[in-house]
Amino acid sequence: MKTLHHKIRVIGALVVILFVGMGIWLGRTVYLQGSQWANTSYNTRISSAKRSVTPGDITDRRGVTLVSTDSQGKRVYISDKTTRRALSHTVGDTSGMSGAGVQTIHASELYDISGTFFDRLLQIYTGSGKRGNDIQLTIDAALTDAIARKFPSGKEGAVVVMNYRTGEILAMVSKPEYDPADAGNAGAGDSYMNRVLQGLYTPGSTFKIVTLASALSNLNGVMDADFLCNGMWEYSGGDMVCAGNATHGSMSLKKAFAKSCNITFGKLAYQLGDDKLRTTAETFGLNENFQFSDIMLYNSTFPEYISGMDELAWSGVGQGKVLVTPMQMCMISASIANDG
Repeated sequence: MKTLHHKIRVIGALVVILFVGMGIWLGRTVYLQGSQWANTSYNTRISSAKRSVTPGDITDRRGVTLVSTDSQGKRVYISDKTTRRALSHTVGDTSGMSGAGVQTIHASELYDISGTFFDRLLQIYTGSGKRGNDIQLTIDAALTDAIARKFPSGKEGAVVVMNYRTGEILAMVSKPEYDPADAGNAGAGDSYMNRVLQGLYTPGSTFKIVTLASALSNLNGVMDADFLCNGMWEYSGGDMVCAGNATHGSMSLKKAFAKSCNITFGKLAYQLGDDKLRTTAETFGLNENFQFSDIMLYNSTFPEYISGMDELAWSGVGQGKVLVTPMQMCMISASIANDG
């Protein structure tokens, strides 16, 4: 009997621990991802609000109206088609085709679903319609339009402009784009993807910022060292050349960075080793799951395992398996411009 009582107490304790653990997990998840949960298409409060609430307007930093609602309840976008398409991934659409757009990410604010049940009853009783909240973005519509018009025709890619002192996003352009006024007929599925936030690319030489920071932190005397570039570096498993087959000769680290010398930064990566380079990359936010309240940013990654010297050397110049979003690289550059 004592053995049975003991087993019951053990099971009871395990059940309590399980419920406490689930409570902690749920609380942490709601705290970190509450806004994403609130704005998901599965939130019945939002789908209900869309039937009875007039959503608020969206304006740019200068007060230019990007989206409003007409007397018939239809969302009306900025009239110029080029500007409208340039802003498509930022503003989004009412169908949620662009999952990272403001009209999806901030649906709970636009439809103001914070109202209580009694508020809803009062609206039904009085027959008064409810209007959601307006949202003003840091985006500059004119700047976004100018970038879109200069973007090479037929090319895919992304452009992001940030005020590095404040962190304000001034422009996001993703190509190909779509027309939010006709969101269901955009054609290819990748037209809906915001490449600034969701596109993962090899960063190339821009990643040398991270390799340089790692070298300054981990290699004694590196600022006073001389580096030799003969145009090609041969090592076990491969070789490396500089862009355009350039030969930079003997130079300081500062000059090597200014010249964007592949060979110098490949050698620095080899000296650092993958653990130190990965640690620095992670201090810049790679391999981190960002939980911003106003944008949905995909994870940038530095490989957890590097197979050999060839992959390590090329990782130091932003090639190999290193993958970043344009926004991540913009944030890294902004942190340097803002003195860390």
